[in-house]
Amino acid sequence: MPKSRPVSKHSLSVAFAMALVEVRQDADNYLVLIRAESGKPFVYYTGAAWDKGRDFHDRAGWEVYVREQKPDFGVLATADH
Repeated sequence: MPKSRPVSKHSLSVAFAMALVEVRQDADNYLVLIRAESGKPFVYYTGAAWDKGRDFHDRAGWEVYVREQKPDFGVLATADH
């Protein structure tokens, strides 16, 4: 009989400035639907943590880190395109 492995935990955060339309879920995934304009770029930030990683060892530590971030959604307004 194989030995059971300890369960790992993961956290994911996504930040975007678009209008949230819906969040869907299947057995394995979350899908975040946003409203964006065709042909126009948009900015989003995503990050993840694992409880066995070096930086965050629990969900609380990850959530504190995410709340302290100040994403800059105006970067496209100043970039040369």
